This record gives sequence, C-alpha cells and structure tokens, in this order.
Amino acid sequence: MTTIFKPALFVVCLVIAACGQAGARTAQLFEAEVTEVSGPLSISLQVEERAVELRLASLTTPVPDRVQAYLDDLMRGRAVEVEFLSETTDRYQRRIGVLWLREGLQKVDLHSILLEEGLVQLYPYPDAADRLPRWQAVEAEARAADAGVWGDYETRLRDVDPDVLIQDMGTIQVVEGRVTDVAELGNGRVYLNFGSDYRTDFTVRIDAEAAPGFAQALGDFAGLQDRRIRVRGVIREENGPMIVPPNPYRIEVLGD
Repeated sequence: MTTIFKPALFVVCLVIAACGQAGARTAQLFEAEVTEVSGPLSISLQVEERAVELRLASLTTPVPDRVQAYLDDLMRGRAVEVEFLSETTDRYQRRIGVLWLREGLQKVDLHSILLEEGLVQLYPYPDAADRLPRWQAVEAEARAADAGVWGDYETRLRDVDPDVLIQDMGTIQVVEGRVTDVAELGNGRVYLNFGSDYRTDFTVRIDAEAAPGFAQALGDFAGLQDRRIRVRGVIREENGPMIVPPNPYRIEVLGD
C-alpha cells in the first residue's frame, strides 16, 4: 500500500515545559504504514514511496523481547501518523520520533501505550524534552501500579542503597533518593552525594561541559541539597555506585 506523504489533517498541540520555558507548538504529523517491527523500539515505515526506519524517542527497555512481541501484534501493517523530532538520524540511520495511533475516535501516541503497560522506561534526550511531563505522568501511574518492569525485582525503582546498586553495575536503572551533600569542584564538575561517605555511597556526577545546561534546567546546584531526586542512567563504579547523566532531563526534582 502506498500512502501520500502529507501532513495529517489534524494537528496536536503540545505543552512545552523544558528548562522552565512554557509555550505551545504544533506537531506536524505524516501519514505512514508500518511494514515491520525491526527491533524492540525500532519500526520500519512506508512514508510516501520512501522506506523510513524510526526509533521511538527517549525510551529504553530492559525486556526487549517482550516489547518486540507486543509491537509485532499491535503494529504490523497498521496505518499510523509519524512525527519526526529531528531532521538528523542516529548512528544506525534511524529517524527519531513518535507514532500516533487511532483508538476509536481518539488518537494516542505509542509511547503512552508502552509506558502504561510498563514495557518501557523513559530515557530522555533533549529532542523530546517538551513531551516529558506528559510521559512522566503516564510512567508514574504504571510505576505506582507495579505494572510490567516496575513489578520485577531486576528493573523496579531503586533506592540509593549502595549494596543493592553495586549489583546493578553496567545496567540502566532508575534511582530515587535524597541528596545529602552537593560538591562543586574547581574543575567544573558537580557531585550529588546520597550518603555520608562519598567513597562508598551512591553519587551522581555532572561533568563540567554539561554543568551549565543542568544549572539552567535545575537551578542553583546548592539548592538540590536535602531534595529528593529521581535519576536515570547506567550504574558505574567510581567510589561506589554512580550515575553520570548526559543531560538534565535524566534528573527529576521531586516534592518532599
């Protein structure tokens, strides 16, 4: 089936709440057809007479086989609308974006479906920053209900217990806890410590080149002391378990 490469007749208004900026923009959607689920978070599309490989933006999954089986059942041969978030491709030549499905008289994005099922976790990049508040709300409901991966021991929400996190070395985890100390070094690095001994306790490191963007998004680093935060990333070992987030969207400052 050949589809016409044209904006869909409807548009979606999106609330922008990135880095403290508020506003709205109109998403441009293009009609497409799913030809193959080519990976856990990758979908092959036919857009006009062009084959396009799409990578779903700002998601990760610890259960790739379950996600691919779910998407095979849900998506194969389906007519969709696609929204591209960037003009460039990733290193695998995939466009980054969002898929929209018709559900009765309504339209829902595939991200929200996967998040609600607990099959994926948010792993934010800046190109999807304006979508995060909505997706975070969907993910929070799934997490509260222990849906999918949130109910599995290996992938559930972690606290900052270093004895547990040290066993998660090399895996992507979501960790939540209270910052006990903020150390801003002369070389520009910032350390958020979650215990009395930085040599063994969990730490978040913000590198010097990334620090200005974090400060713009999160405010004064000193203001994070005694605040609860949720952080996402690969657990590495550097004076105990550590996460080094590449962008500020991997950190959520929580209410007390």
